[in-house]
Amino acid sequence: MRVVNLLASFFCIGSILFAHAAPILALDGASATNLDRRAPPVAGSSKAYPIAGTMEVKEENALPFDGDCYAILCLGKEPIFQRDGTESDQNRKDAGVKKKFPGSDGTGPFRNLTAANVKIPGSLYVSPEEFPYASTTQGGYQALFFPVTEKPQHSQGGSINSFYKKYQIQSAHKGQNSWYQITGWTGTLGPYCKALRNNNAKPNKDAANLETGFQWQGQVGI
Repeated sequence: MRVVNLLASFFCIGSILFAHAAPILALDGASATNLDRRAPPVAGSSKAYPIAGTMEVKEENALPFDGDCYAILCLGKEPIFQRDGTESDQNRKDAGVKKKFPGSDGTGPFRNLTAANVKIPGSLYVSPEEFPYASTTQGGYQALFFPVTEKPQHSQGGSINSFYKKYQIQSAHKGQNSWYQITGWTGTLGPYCKALRNNNAKPNKDAANLETGFQWQGQVGI
């Protein structure tokens, strides 16, 4: 009988210890969960939490980047994008980069000025600079075009890819770190990129009157 009482006492004590221990373990778990909830989202996981990066501009691609800066500074285009390399070709098609016009062998609006009803500053400015970029989900139908020469635009593609690599910005179909924001501009900058940098990468529509010697008046949406 004494053994039974001792066993009963043991289980009672054990139950009391367990009853006290269980809430402590639960609180520890809840505390960890709350800490997880308070932790900020991973940079690049959404538009609200983009990866911040500075775009480096080279002398050979300053022209197309200056068109991009004009779009942000003077037209108020938001410099937050989601990279998605799978959409590049479709975006170029949707934007009209390779659009064919009746009676012309060339493609795109700046090789077909009359049909597209656009102007260019010189005969070599036939390559459409798209902004937002074709490699983003904001490109395509939403893109603006600026007339630039072909060689600088080809060079620009390398700088954009270097930007993606430097800040580990992944394509949306490969990972979660696909959202980014251009928060600064450095290197050999054109007048609009300089003005944008000096304005902390924020829009200033009054800057459209800059004495640049080159006015971005050919922007179109096709």
